[in-house]
Amino acid sequence: MNTQAERDELRSVVRSFLESAQDLAAVRTALEHGHDAKTWTRLTGELGLGAVGLPESHGGTGASLGDLVAVTEELGRLLDPGPYLPSLVLAARLLTAAGGQEDLVAELAEGRRVATFVAAADDGTPLAAREQDGALVVSGVAPAVVHGATADILVVVADLDGAPTVVLVESGAPGVEVQPLPAVDGTRPLAAVRLTDAPATVVAAGAAARAALAETLCSARIALAAELVGVAQGALDLTTAYAKERQQFGRAIGSFQAIKHRLVDVMMEVEASRTLVRRAAEAVDEADPRAEELSRLCKAAASEAALLAGKASVQVHGAIGFTWEHDAHLFLKRAMGASRLLGSARDHRQHIAALLLDGHAATLEESR
Repeated sequence: MNTQAERDELRSVVRSFLESAQDLAAVRTALEHGHDAKTWTRLTGELGLGAVGLPESHGGTGASLGDLVAVTEELGRLLDPGPYLPSLVLAARLLTAAGGQEDLVAELAEGRRVATFVAAADDGTPLAAREQDGALVVSGVAPAVVHGATADILVVVADLDGAPTVVLVESGAPGVEVQPLPAVDGTRPLAAVRLTDAPATVVAAGAAARAALAETLCSARIALAAELVGVAQGALDLTTAYAKERQQFGRAIGSFQAIKHRLVDVMMEVEASRTLVRRAAEAVDEADPRAEELSRLCKAAASEAALLAGKASVQVHGAIGFTWEHDAHLFLKRAMGASRLLGSARDHRQHIAALLLDGHAATLEESR
């Protein structure tokens, strides 16, 4: 798909499917019982959304990030609880960037298998790979892996002799321990993954692994930013509808200037973030050297927009917005969780600032 009109049509198809097959009542069910496997199978297989953004050589529709962000925005708008982000945005794209593994990527795209992405601990401690009895094994702890208990295969980034290495580890292999964790956002489950000399298969190592990881994280930040835009839009839609219906002093509360201004502020942040996401996706598709910076910028902006929209939704709804029975908290919690994944807004702004300062310093040095 090359035009925005075609991508808007794709968004419409995804939206219609989710509204009919997985409304917010179904999302609430996932809080206790996990995502619905039948819905996941229909999403990936029947609609073919697992193949979006993956190269045709790996069973995909073509490696267009612009298409992928159209999908992830709609998944965010209705708080999809499935493993789309870890399995298809992170794991599958890392495997394609690293080269090979066409059969496995095709299985992920069709929903027949589920993978997740496992990297260093929060303190930066890498998982360690080493040779043992002529085979490769991996050890270490990843304290918060998205859908760690859902996945049947782990795509792990480990350190091997001081160089990054991408390896595959079967979740049921010896030495693999997965412990589900409580999470703020119950629609996106987390698990601690402990590997103790777990057998692994090398996918890429050294410079190839480093390049594949950088490419994947750049694209994943943009896809996650699109999801956050969808979360913000979903919260805004919910709040706007309530503001039109809720009566106070004989008028809809949406007619009050304080409410109108607040919702307009949210709308402006959502639209600005959506524009940034689309520009960043274009940069990746066009191999623009600024893609890395734009991926960080749009992730920071979308994180802040989603948090703004989630907080506004809870507060505009008033007392009912603070209850478990209302859906407003679901959007806020998704915003809170997703805004921390793949780096917070503060992390990305600091990174961009460092790049700008380094560039300014280099310019001054050249001018002397």
